[in-house]
Amino acid sequence: MARIGGLFTSVTASLLLSYYFIPPFYRLTIAAGNNLIALVVLVVVGLTVASVVDLAARQSRRVA
Repeated sequence: MARIGGLFTSVTASLLLSYYFIPPFYRLTIAAGNNLIALVVLVVVGLTVASVVDLAARQSRRVA
C-alpha cells in the first residue's frame, strides 16, 4: 500500500517540479532531455524509498 502512495507522491512531485522550475516555466513540457532524466530519477527514488519504508513497517509489525 505504501508503494501506491509513494508512486502518487513521486509522480505529483515530478509534475510540480516540471511545472514550476523547469523551462519553459508554467507548462508541463520539457525542453531538454537532461530534465526528463532528472524527473524519471526522482520518480524511481521515490518508489525505492516507499518500498524500503513499506518493508520496514512490515518487519516491525511482524516482530511486535
